[in-house]
Amino acid sequence: GDGKLTLSGTKWSLQIPSGSEIPDGTYNVSATVTNAIGNIAADQTTNELIIKTISAPVAIDDVFAVSGRVITGSLAINDMAFGDRQLVYKTLPIIAPTKGNLVIKEDGIFTFTLNVTGSGTDEFVYEVCDNGSPVQCSQAKVVINYNNPGPVAKILGNSELILGNCNTSGQLLDASVSTGNGLTYSWLPVIYLDNPSSPTPRFHAGTTTRYHLTVTDKEGQKDTTSILVQVADAPKVVTDKNVFVDSPNANILLNGAKSTGRSLTYLWLSKEGIILNGETQATAMVSGLGMYYLQVTDAFGCIAKDSVNVGIYIQAINDTVQTKVNQGVMINVVRNDIPQNAINPSSISIVSAPFHGTATIATDSLVLYQPEELYTGQDEFIYSICDYFGNCDNAKVLVLINDLPFFIPEGFSPNGDGINDQFEIKGLEKYKAVEIEIFNRWGNIVYQSKNYGVGNGKTGYWDGTDTSGMRVGSGPVPSGTYYYILKMNGHENISGAVYLDR
Repeated sequence: GDGKLTLSGTKWSLQIPSGSEIPDGTYNVSATVTNAIGNIAADQTTNELIIKTISAPVAIDDVFAVSGRVITGSLAINDMAFGDRQLVYKTLPIIAPTKGNLVIKEDGIFTFTLNVTGSGTDEFVYEVCDNGSPVQCSQAKVVINYNNPGPVAKILGNSELILGNCNTSGQLLDASVSTGNGLTYSWLPVIYLDNPSSPTPRFHAGTTTRYHLTVTDKEGQKDTTSILVQVADAPKVVTDKNVFVDSPNANILLNGAKSTGRSLTYLWLSKEGIILNGETQATAMVSGLGMYYLQVTDAFGCIAKDSVNVGIYIQAINDTVQTKVNQGVMINVVRNDIPQNAINPSSISIVSAPFHGTATIATDSLVLYQPEELYTGQDEFIYSICDYFGNCDNAKVLVLINDLPFFIPEGFSPNGDGINDQFEIKGLEKYKAVEIEIFNRWGNIVYQSKNYGVGNGKTGYWDGTDTSGMRVGSGPVPSGTYYYILKMNGHENISGAVYLDR
């Protein structure tokens, strides 16, 4: 065959055109050399050309199986080089795997580390060369069948757990059913847990919390799950604090239906009244005054209690009082109101004022009535009274204002025995101004007053003492008949005599 001869000093090389097939063997070489001016030289060698075919290394596709996350294998198991050449593996794959990390050494040992869990396949293409000259290379594909379940975090039971508010023993959170090799456990948050690195920590009663569990296997693979631990609200009794009836033995329905809690049961109790029916229901019919108690129990055994007081509605009772003309009267308006132990005396108020006088609150329970001057007859006013629970009632107070009988005694005896010791004229109270002059039988004044009588601003009654200063000496006058002149309101004059007996 023909080829291109290249001469370099005493060495030559022959390049055979691509596509020419020359069997292995020993050949003679005929060479023709033409110089630049056209001179030609020819020569022939004997047994100087030996042709020997050198093949590329053989790389055969492989299939590996991995159970777990990591596999280490050899690509050189079924690959081969020709002659005395050695295999050298490229450390970077031609096509890299997509589901893990690959490390290839020059001797063909590889390590494949999965970064996914589950089952499936992955593949890569590698290249291997020989160490000859020229270097020749081949490629092959590796298929990896993997089964890497990874760790699985599991918590026994439902994803939500409900505890009673009264729980004192705690609740076990059981993650021992998690699967994986060499698992470690981490619970977050750690609050209310006795051991947050245990597969079975105990939750001690606190507030509702969501816990996240992370399990890690010996190869560092993780899985996470969570559980919501709910702490139920404590049961609560909701009912009226006080209810009222019109009479002590009246029936009344007590209602605890608004009580709160999970799956409540009810129990009504009383030592003072009678539970007619509904003892274990949300509502109970009772009879009698006193305290009734409701106990509720929720689904977790937590208990709450409260009470209802059954009382009688306040009843303000009408009052009737008497007084005399121009005389005020203090009236205890609540003395007959019921129930006495529930009345709030400071709550008294005048709802309707009297027509012929005034009514004012003096102190707790007391109302001062003052009639108009000189008025006689009937008057009335209406007051309101409340109990300590805010229930109120009204009642009427009838006031009888009586006229005073006018009476001038014919004698008195100021002897100090406490009986009839003064010249007391009855009925002066209805007069604004009362003047009196008293004379002895010789016409000498022994006593006089511009405001005779008793009461505010009055001078009192004559006790038989000379206060005029007209006679010689002073002190008690002797027994005898004395004469008086009464002047009432400046125009009514009455004169007469009175006997003083010592």
